[in-house]
Amino acid sequence: MTAPPSPARLLAAVLIVSAAMLLVELVFPAVLLFLPERRGVTTIIAVAMLGLGWGGLISYLVSRGPGVRAWMDASLLAFGLSIPLAFFAAVALPWRPALILALALPFAAASAFLSQAFVLARSGRVYFANLLGSGLGALSVFWLLPRLGEENCLLLATALAGLGAALGANPLSRARKGGALLALAAIGLVLVNFQTDAINLVRLLPGSRVPPARQDDALSYGFRILKEPGTRLLASARSLVARVDAVWAPDYDISRRFFPNGLEDIQNPEARREYAEALGGPVKLYFLDHLWSQVAPAAKLFARMPPYPILHHPSVLIIGPGGGVDIAKAASNSARRIVAVEINPGVVELMQGPLREMSGNVYGQAEIAVMDGRTYVKLSRESFDLIHLAFADLYVPFLHSDIFLENYLYTLEAFDDYFDHLNENGIIAVHKWVKSASWNRDLFRIASTARAMLQAQGVADPARHLFMAGGEGRPDQYYGYLLIKKSPFTAAEVQTLEATVAPPFQVFQSPFRQIAGNPFSEMIRAPNLDQYLAAQTFDISPTTDDRPFFYLFDRGRILHRAEFQLFLAVLIPLGLLPLLFLAGSSRLAFRPSFWSGGLFFCLIAAGYMFLQTTAIQRWNLFLGSPILSLAVVVTSFLLFASLGSLVSERLGRAGRGFLLLVPLVILAYHLRLGPFLERALVPSLSARIGITIALLAPLCFALGFPFPLGMEWVKGRLGNSAAALMFAINGFGSALAVALFTRLAPVAGLHALHLAAAVLYALAALVGLGLSRGKRPADRLGVNVQSFSCRRETPPRPG
Repeated sequence: MTAPPSPARLLAAVLIVSAAMLLVELVFPAVLLFLPERRGVTTIIAVAMLGLGWGGLISYLVSRGPGVRAWMDASLLAFGLSIPLAFFAAVALPWRPALILALALPFAAASAFLSQAFVLARSGRVYFANLLGSGLGALSVFWLLPRLGEENCLLLATALAGLGAALGANPLSRARKGGALLALAAIGLVLVNFQTDAINLVRLLPGSRVPPARQDDALSYGFRILKEPGTRLLASARSLVARVDAVWAPDYDISRRFFPNGLEDIQNPEARREYAEALGGPVKLYFLDHLWSQVAPAAKLFARMPPYPILHHPSVLIIGPGGGVDIAKAASNSARRIVAVEINPGVVELMQGPLREMSGNVYGQAEIAVMDGRTYVKLSRESFDLIHLAFADLYVPFLHSDIFLENYLYTLEAFDDYFDHLNENGIIAVHKWVKSASWNRDLFRIASTARAMLQAQGVADPARHLFMAGGEGRPDQYYGYLLIKKSPFTAAEVQTLEATVAPPFQVFQSPFRQIAGNPFSEMIRAPNLDQYLAAQTFDISPTTDDRPFFYLFDRGRILHRAEFQLFLAVLIPLGLLPLLFLAGSSRLAFRPSFWSGGLFFCLIAAGYMFLQTTAIQRWNLFLGSPILSLAVVVTSFLLFASLGSLVSERLGRAGRGFLLLVPLVILAYHLRLGPFLERALVPSLSARIGITIALLAPLCFALGFPFPLGMEWVKGRLGNSAAALMFAINGFGSALAVALFTRLAPVAGLHALHLAAAVLYALAALVGLGLSRGKRPADRLGVNVQSFSCRRETPPRPG
């Protein structure tokens, strides 16, 4: 049999492969979000975990026969080759099962190698290299993606995978030479792409990828409008928040997206002029390849639409300035101070860089802050005359969560924060374009939140503080705005506001009169808000920071239930049944230790996923960005857990105490974290990052113990080859946890899932304590572990 790689080369290959795998896992959602279907953001995480499970099954299957080293070499090379394959499959294939399989290939190939490493070497060392490489890979994404883009990052991941094959494969094998060639080719493509920009998603996607339902609005896709004559790509900015492309498209009349006949449908002359100036610029911003914002064509734009007619030289806070149109409107109304808070650094980079001249340096008229609007408000001690949320939709997926669900800008606590930062006669203004029916569910939820907030603030008559107007443009396009005033509206103010509303717009809610037949007015004036909301077809009740799922209106969660059923339809026949078949054919299924080991790894997989997901969410507002939270939390989890794994190897059975420590630490965080973060919120971002790392370090260090300890106990009871099956079970358990999160979080809330993680780790500790008892038996499963191992094995006992 071919000799295994040396321990040092094996662990180095594990580190490199793990770094490449995390790079792929974090970058691929940005690729999938760019696609017209905008699907697969959560699926990529579940697919990655399923791929890890499938790789473990393959590893166990081949470990029971000859040619293990050849399979390891092949899996290393397959990992590198499958990364560009998955990328081009995403570009070429609609969202079908073939694409899902293509996305799973890199993770299955990497897992086949990694799980075999656990068979061959001490679990603590392998897990240390695995987590350290993953942490370094995660950390590199946040530096590489803004500078290189998604396409080049995936090429670098391919190069890393090739390097891993060159390092870990048999020196005489084709896989080693192929890995080296692959690494050189990938780096060469990166260098060429810097000069040519040929491998660019916006250029690669064919025009035929426009969904049939959107053919009448095809130019709202960046890849499609660039195929029109007279258009060109001016500049792009990438970040993990979202890619933004600036497109020169002077002939694209955006107004017809909203009104059937364009600006002719607007009867109020001042409103028509305002829309003409705001929508008439030649430069459009495409956010994840979807039309998102117009770039202000001048430093000042005419604006007499509400709330400006009743404001005089206001101090203005704009959350989500985008292309600067709202800054230009505030400037034209002689705002004495303008603060604009933009969460996407790429937008600021474009507006202050290549688009500076074209926009009349509109961003130069405001104080620009790059962070989450909520965090800015919580940090600020100032008050404003106007807090403006103009189409402020956070289309950023949280890890293991879902796209278009979470938004902390519109929660009940958020409106409390805004209200507390208003001057005596200040106004919160929320504007939204939304493609939906039933009187615009987004605005309904915003209005119900506003009323609930006012009631919580002790306002006796919330209707006196609320003014709403809007209208229906195209058959599926609704526009509306809500004004929330800290003091009651005066009769003169209401008269001024209503005078600005002319067809196609109408008043939805007026402070001094109920508008018959209008559901907004009915809801705001309903005697009992809770009863009114419970009677509605859709769930439009206020969201909270614990349940920030603003875009989830389906009471029956039909879509989530269908997706979960589809996930189970894939997991059971392609994951669980093959797992049971392999365990049964090798007679492992008849050993109690197999079931207790499998349960242990399922529990810690679910506990880890729930804990990491809720930690990302809970640190979001503290750090001021979901992406910064993702970077700091994920990297801390991986790096500090890697240290715990390294220490666990030295402790042996004495490390069992850490199994009990983990749930206790999680419980302590659950009880005290929220109040502590409120007190520790300081202006310095560096200080907040330092506080986060310091708080996470003890917890994450303890999280590094259960996996390697459990793996060694299973190998001691069932033989080394069983490690591959446990690795597969952990992958399948992680995939199930990802799918469960999107179903449970909207119902139970984030705090409940954080507590559930403590319960899962506590149950795992009880199972693990039982698993750790007893002596190591012989490996009776027909695997000659002594002949292919990186460490000294206990010889099998007879019988």
